[in-house]
Amino acid sequence: MPRPPGANVIGCKWVLKTKRKTDGTVDKFKARLVAMGCAQRFGVDYEETFSPVVRRETIRTMIALTCEISWSTRHIDVSVAYFNSELNETIYMHQPRYFVAKGKENFVWKLKSLYWLKQSGKEWFATVDRMLKSFGLMSSQYDECLYFSSNLTLFVTV
Repeated sequence: MPRPPGANVIGCKWVLKTKRKTDGTVDKFKARLVAMGCAQRFGVDYEETFSPVVRRETIRTMIALTCEISWSTRHIDVSVAYFNSELNETIYMHQPRYFVAKGKENFVWKLKSLYWLKQSGKEWFATVDRMLKSFGLMSSQYDECLYFSSNLTLFVTV
């Protein structure tokens, strides 16, 4: 979109990585586009950055209960988690190097979400919180990152 007058536009960069197999041969090349969140300004591009994290005591308690009661456990790592959240603020970013649209060199991208924004973690947690509560889970009054079902057959820590 055309750059809005007076808008703060942040930059971006490519993070390139070579993934290797256990024998050292190249498996694949990965490229990730990340926003340069260091250029964001408090009060303009974001208001809050705090994202809660499960308490260590909660994890230890859940592991102890799992061992004592013989519960089954699962661990999930969401590798593209921040792409599944939506920003509350309007953030504009310059077009990435090598992907500038011809004839639109002065245009900018309006972001939905992207890695390395200061508020990405907070927005992702808010999205997960809404989703888990929509499934009927409740959060603990002692640790807001611990969710459980009303019949106590499912526990989720974030």
